[in-house]
Amino acid sequence: MSACPGCGARHADVVDGPAPVATHRYLVSSPACFADLGELLAASYAGLAYAAGDLHQTRVDAWVCQHPAAGVPAADQAVALCLMTLRLVLVDGVDPARGPALHRHMAGHGPWARLEPPLPRGRLTVRDVLDRPDGERDAATLEWAHEVWSAWAPHHDQVARWLERTGTTAAAAQRFPRGSGGRHVTPGGRGGA
Repeated sequence: MSACPGCGARHADVVDGPAPVATHRYLVSSPACFADLGELLAASYAGLAYAAGDLHQTRVDAWVCQHPAAGVPAADQAVALCLMTLRLVLVDGVDPARGPALHRHMAGHGPWARLEPPLPRGRLTVRDVLDRPDGERDAATLEWAHEVWSAWAPHHDQVARWLERTGTTAAAAQRFPRGSGGRHVTPGGRGGA
């Protein structure tokens, strides 16, 4: 067993086969943790809830904020966008299905300063959500996302300033389209924008 260097989740060691074991291209994670994210997102895509947008982007946002990398501008932007979206959804009550459209809007308002990542970044991980029965994964996702958002409390004021800079108030965010419009925003991940 080894721990993910991003979130600390314990996973069975992954052994390379004929193809290299995949990891995220600019966030810090173990191959097993990145595979867990892929499994959770695949289940999310396959579920009826995805048709309504649901918590898909919230899952990505929580995972990204647990796996930041130092010295990588793309990672700084990913964490900034994900923290802003977590704030809008968890604190301001914005419909989580608006997450992909919010990411696309806010991305153009950088640059984004690197935030010193907290330790720990929440006790729950993507593995904990996957270990729950399908009917409990939405509640587990929200619990996970709340823990991650709370872990980043030292930077909540900066996140609020970024939202102000982007003009993304809770009221404005509710006018963004629901769902991905055919595009899901997974910063740096496979199939993302």
